[in-house]
Amino acid sequence: MPRVWDALTLKIFANAMYGFFAEVNPENVKPLQVKVFKGKDSYSLYTPKKKNPRDTVVTIEKQGQWYAPYLASLITAGGRLLLGMIEESVSRAGGTYLYADTARAPA
Repeated sequence: MPRVWDALTLKIFANAMYGFFAEVNPENVKPLQVKVFKGKDSYSLYTPKKKNPRDTVVTIEKQGQWYAPYLASLITAGGRLLLGMIEESVSRAGGTYLYADTARAPA
């Protein structure tokens, strides 16, 4: 029975860590007007870019404390790889499966 408990523990841990590594928090900020110089030319723009010229605030996504998108992508890719391996193994053995990852685009 310890193996089942270990697998469940790892699954919960991986799902929890994914949230840490993919966390972004919306934040409203006042856009700043910046003057950009390029050779003899110059122009003004707002950073971050305004969707509407009359906007006084824009929403940006601020990274969470543990933001690491490469780790978040590895967790989801690993899960999809394992699911694909299981599906292929079951199919090669002549079996069928009832469940598949519905968030995945069909091949």
